[in-house]
Amino acid sequence: MAFEIYHPRTRAKEKSKPIIVRLSKTSLVLNKTAREQLNTPEYIELAFDKDTNTIRIMPTTMAGGSALKKTKVLVPGFFKEFDISAPGAYFAEYNQDENALYVKLV
Repeated sequence: MAFEIYHPRTRAKEKSKPIIVRLSKTSLVLNKTAREQLNTPEYIELAFDKDTNTIRIMPTTMAGGSALKKTKVLVPGFFKEFDISAPGAYFAEYNQDENALYVKLV
């Protein structure tokens, strides 16, 4: 008989999951990896660069930011102000120096 040894997968061996941000008509949804990178903030600050078509997402402690409710941020005014109408899922990049996520809309 030829036995083959079973080696269970461990979390250390698993690849890190991608950072995904989903946009709809009125909201922005952060996946678990995105929230973990930002240390699951209560409020986030949103900014938009028209030249590169990029959204910047940063945590903020100010109540003046947009409230993160579990995974979703309702921001219809942000989308309207910058004329963003590109619903879908986008990969985001995390910048550790700025503690910010960057979502390039293609």
